[in-house]
Amino acid sequence: MASYALRRLLALLPTLVVISMVVFGVIRLIPGNQAAALLGLEASPEAMAQAAARLGLDKPLISQYWHWTCGLFRGDLGTSIFFRDSVSIVILEHLGPTVSLALLAEIFALFIALPGGVLAAWRRGRTADMALRILSVLGASVPGFLMALFLMLIFAVKLRWLPVAGYRELDQGLLAHLRFLILPALALGLVQAALMLRMTRSSLIGALSQDPIRTARAKGVPERLVLWRHGLRLGALPILTALGQSFGSLITGAVVIETIFNIPGMGQLVTHAIIRRDVVVVQAVLLVLTLICAGLNLAVDLLYGAIDPRVRARQRGEAK
Repeated sequence: MASYALRRLLALLPTLVVISMVVFGVIRLIPGNQAAALLGLEASPEAMAQAAARLGLDKPLISQYWHWTCGLFRGDLGTSIFFRDSVSIVILEHLGPTVSLALLAEIFALFIALPGGVLAAWRRGRTADMALRILSVLGASVPGFLMALFLMLIFAVKLRWLPVAGYRELDQGLLAHLRFLILPALALGLVQAALMLRMTRSSLIGALSQDPIRTARAKGVPERLVLWRHGLRLGALPILTALGQSFGSLITGAVVIETIFNIPGMGQLVTHAIIRRDVVVVQAVLLVLTLICAGLNLAVDLLYGAIDPRVRARQRGEAK
């Protein structure tokens, strides 16, 4: 298992290099001038040239990329033009709300998708299955921002059960923290739950036709245990893949939701950085979010071996 993890980690390194190059290149394609964003459009050409030289913008792109990459290995993501502080510190200050929002949204998605997918697979072709499939299609078709506005209108404006927008830090109390996150987490989680429900249903239907399931039923194992213990374990790999992808989507999809609900997370940070032309922050946030998604995919690959003995056997065969 350790050798497999090491191989997967080494295989990830070229991907990380390509990711850094793509992020750096895409940011340079954004129209505008970083020096002008720092000094303003009324600054003199001499001041613009001095600012560009101070920021290293007068050097070739390959030199700028090399300087940026060397800083990454030292943990230096640069200095924000607007905040006038280390980008690493700025990102750490905004990462907590995004992680809290994504975790709560993932919990909502799991509590909806797993029971719904199991029920749909168990009642395949019946009324419950058809109703859940229709709801999943509707949920996957509704954009996240529209779901957010719909939930805000019902639970915050009409019923007044939850706040319309805002954020409370965890040190201000767990209940207050969760109260401000429920609506945005539901807006994110419902869309992901629809996708995960369909994946759970199709994976479980395939698992229920395998020999271990037929053997368990022949031995008189209760249907509840057949579904939840044996069925989910046999169909766990596609579900685990969907789970990892959904969490990555929740992290990256929080941009619009955080702006709507005024949550000071990574989404709001990158939105404001784009408006302010704070290029250093934009490229750092994009890199961090991409690395989080890559790390999640690596974690899912490693969990495969812990769940499915067939994967462990294949890993031992590759090691030999």
